[in-house]
Amino acid sequence: MRKALFTLLLFVGLGSAHAQGGITNITSESQMGACDASITAVFVADREYVSFYDASFNLIRRDTLQWNWGGPGPWQLFLTWDNLCAGVYRMVAQDTLGFVSDTTVIDLSAINTINIYTNSSGETSPGMCDGSAMINVQGGVPPYQVVTYNADSSYVALDSVFFEALCDDIYTVHVVDSEGNSAFQVFNVIEGTFSFTNPAITDSIINDSLSASALQLCNINFADVDSIFIQTYEYTQNEDSLIVYWTILMNNGDLESIAQVYYLDTNITTGNLMISLDIYCLTTKSTGSQLRAVDLVSMSHLALENKEKYDEKFIVYPNPATSIVHIWTKGQEKFELKVYDIQSREIYRDKDILTNTMIDVNLWPKGIYLIEFSSKNRKQISRIVIE
Repeated sequence: MRKALFTLLLFVGLGSAHAQGGITNITSESQMGACDASITAVFVADREYVSFYDASFNLIRRDTLQWNWGGPGPWQLFLTWDNLCAGVYRMVAQDTLGFVSDTTVIDLSAINTINIYTNSSGETSPGMCDGSAMINVQGGVPPYQVVTYNADSSYVALDSVFFEALCDDIYTVHVVDSEGNSAFQVFNVIEGTFSFTNPAITDSIINDSLSASALQLCNINFADVDSIFIQTYEYTQNEDSLIVYWTILMNNGDLESIAQVYYLDTNITTGNLMISLDIYCLTTKSTGSQLRAVDLVSMSHLALENKEKYDEKFIVYPNPATSIVHIWTKGQEKFELKVYDIQSREIYRDKDILTNTMIDVNLWPKGIYLIEFSSKNRKQISRIVIE
């Protein structure tokens, strides 16, 4: 009987309503007959079972996946089977009613013949899907079939050795040679931190941007503040504004957030930076969140012309978001909003909105979405990242 050791790791990640299992890593036998190969697989679901069989469909192990609902989902579970001999195996995922939702055949008989090497950028720009990776396949019998996918298979690339426009995710490379031998490799892409490269954005402006007046406008007493740090920066799509998100930890444990929206000159490389500044305050307490929009604050020492072209902006806050997305507008007319996923599918719509509103995104998969605002006199598209 083959011996299989089991390891369970829990990660927060991208999910779906039904199970999806995917191989993330395979290690081969160190030498012929050693029976020390291993298989690691990721499962995205709510709760289900995973059965592991040998080539003759003899059950090696059956496990119940236990999901911890202590925080916002969906979730990922990683299972590892160790001490496997060379051979063919089947991994079958089932839902709570016993229906098969995913079956994977793994061939360990010739895994030593293929080696996959990945060279990844390692990270993306903040809030962007601009990561890249290149793979090199050695061994086996060319030509190869190459399939690369992320944890929930929302990203799939066929027969490619260079990948770009990658989001923050876990990616698996599956290579099959002309003899049917296969190998797997996994690499991660994470979201990077923001650094300013535009010469119009000076350190002094950023360091001084959260002034005492901003705290006062948001009714925050500096004596009650424990710590202040920058959460993220974000340019709008046309780079006509810059949003700086601050998170403020109070002494009593409450979190206060301030979003400062800087409206920029069209040519932001000239040194003429801002015409004005809007302040948005968000208080997060045990009773929920409350968004407060504060009157526009003039920045006379950075004043520019054409101020009127920035009127009636739609503001999405916070961004990135994890639970509630707030929509704020200066306009006084009805507007409609639509939300599209990265595949341009409409997933949300709300019409005849007269005032500020919010969207509950707790159950949305992590990723990038586009929010389209439209009214009688304006259409605007904003990007939102769900974490």
